[in-house]
Amino acid sequence: MISDSYEIMSPSLSKLLDKATRITGSPSFRECAMDGPLVIVLEDDFANAWGLSLVLQDWGYRTVIGDSVGPVFEKLADQGITPQAAVCDFHLAEGENGVSAAALLQERYGSDLPVVIMTGSGGTTARRHAREYRFPVLNKPVDPDMLHTYLPAS
Repeated sequence: MISDSYEIMSPSLSKLLDKATRITGSPSFRECAMDGPLVIVLEDDFANAWGLSLVLQDWGYRTVIGDSVGPVFEKLADQGITPQAAVCDFHLAEGENGVSAAALLQERYGSDLPVVIMTGSGGTTARRHAREYRFPVLNKPVDPDMLHTYLPAS
């Protein structure tokens, strides 16, 4: 089920939010560093997406969290926002895979959009699919320092 709702949260409100609460298919906008680069986080496990979002926030990034690319496209278009990078899990909701989603992101926002694919399933299939697009693949748990090297300066 895809919901049309979304959340815009400040740092102080995010601490009050129950991290287990989620509306399936609803991108969450975290507006923390108001002038920091925007990173899309596509991840079908909300706890993982939220945790990564917190790390990115600490590094000075704003994040948009979604479990598939369609709702994220809609919300970014509604807000008139352009991302500066994307971090995509290989396995996404609705049967999507992160490589296909990342290719769609680059098609819409430019082939120079930095993209990182994450996988928790050993990485062989993800690496094979990502090779065609030259997307880097990081195995979970992701080394934060390694991830940071693929992102634009914050």
